[in-house]
Amino acid sequence: MTIRIAGPQTTVATAAHELAHALAGVGAGHGPVFRAAYLDVIAVITNVDSTDRRLDLHLHQLATAFVDAGLPVGQRRWPGPPPSTTTAIAL
Repeated sequence: MTIRIAGPQTTVATAAHELAHALAGVGAGHGPVFRAAYLDVIAVITNVDSTDRRLDLHLHQLATAFVDAGLPVGQRRWPGPPPSTTTAIAL
C-alpha cells in the first residue's frame, strides 16, 4: 500500500488517519474497523514522548468522541498496541 500526502497535509493528524486506513484495510472505509485502527494508532503515537505524561488522554478523548457521536468501534483484526506505561515505547 502506498500512502501519498500532499505537502500542506503533512501533519501528524493526517499521518495517523492514513496509518489507520493501512492497518484497517482499504475496504474498511471510515467504518467501525477503521475507528478501531485509528484508536490503536493514536494509542501508539501519543505515547512516544516520555516527558509527556498525558499518556492515554488523547486516546480517551477520541474514544469518547466516537461514543458521543454514536459511532461504533469495531473489533481488531490485528494485534493490539502494547499497554501504556510511564515510559515511551519503541517504534
